[in-house]
Amino acid sequence: MPRAGTCVPRNGSASGRCGRSHGTVGWATPPWNLICFGIAPEAGSGDPYTHEGEEFIFVLRGDLEIALDGEQYRLKPGDSFYFESATPHRWKKSGPQRDVVLWVNTPPTF
Repeated sequence: MPRAGTCVPRNGSASGRCGRSHGTVGWATPPWNLICFGIAPEAGSGDPYTHEGEEFIFVLRGDLEIALDGEQYRLKPGDSFYFESATPHRWKKSGPQRDVVLWVNTPPTF
């Protein structure tokens, strides 16, 4: 299983801090949620939070900022990100356009 804070940048290119890790991320068994989110400009989760499980994000469109245990990551289309949900995290939409992301949670949390 990948370590928390693993980024997989688009096409192997660097994307700020995201460019430092490469690899394949996946889960062997469900249950999990796979949700395609449309995220409005300036939307966000607010203060950092934790919960049970693991998360995987794949950005289809837009720019998404993730803070994981106080470390900032900026994801762009084609970037993906994995982390353990017990790590304090929060997210925020940056930029004027609507983001579209695939977000996977295990176990299902919403």
